[in-house]
Amino acid sequence: MEELKALGADEVVLEGRDLREISAELCGARRPRLGLNAVGGASALNLANALSDFGVLVTYGAMARQPLKIPNGLLIFRNLEFKGFWASRWLRSLPRARASKTWDSLATLFMKGKLRVAIHRVFPLSELLSAVREAASEKRNGKVLLDLRA
Repeated sequence: MEELKALGADEVVLEGRDLREISAELCGARRPRLGLNAVGGASALNLANALSDFGVLVTYGAMARQPLKIPNGLLIFRNLEFKGFWASRWLRSLPRARASKTWDSLATLFMKGKLRVAIHRVFPLSELLSAVREAASEKRNGKVLLDLRA
């Protein structure tokens, strides 16, 4: 939890806790209108239940390897929206100038230390196969990078 807070998280909630209760503690009557889901399965439902009416749940990953199971009531009575986001497709759809501007903005945030990412391990290019195996492993704690200078 401390590692995530060091990366910029305001709050960290462990899986299995009821996010409706937690959002009430953290936000009072104003529940979140946006949920970002990288997990799927039961975790996504827990997150969706914490959103305000007319909220949006954006799914961009499937770490649980389980489908989203969306109860009809969230759609009908709470009017929640469920959207998917695939960054690669989105970037390909951008005009070249806009994509360049987006990458420049991200690079600037990284350089200023406002955007950080956990690095698991850096491999020299000569160890490409090991790097690919490590990247496919579920037992890593961050990104696997290649050092193209080595």
